Amino acid sequence: MWVVESKWWKDPVDVDVVKNLMKQGDIVKEIRGKDLKKLTLWLFASNGVTENAKKFMENNGILWSTKENLNDLLKDSDLRKLPEID
Repeated sequence: MWVVESKWWKDPVDVDVVKNLMKQGDIVKEIRGKDLKKLTLWLFASNGVTENAKKFMENNGILWSTKENLNDLLKDSDLRKLPEID
């Protein structure tokens, strides 16, 4: 199971957002109980994350991507790029 959060912000995402994502993961673990075989957390932050958030995610095995990363994945999958939003 995956818990994915998307933040389309001008500023990089800070560690508080990541901690909230982890709380969401804990809720899923509680609801699914023993039926849950694996849980993956993934944060999409259009303009990246702060250094504190990056370190926190690395220490907790959380995946993260920027808009550029996701556009590369979409291109490899022959899908259109994400729109430009100001």
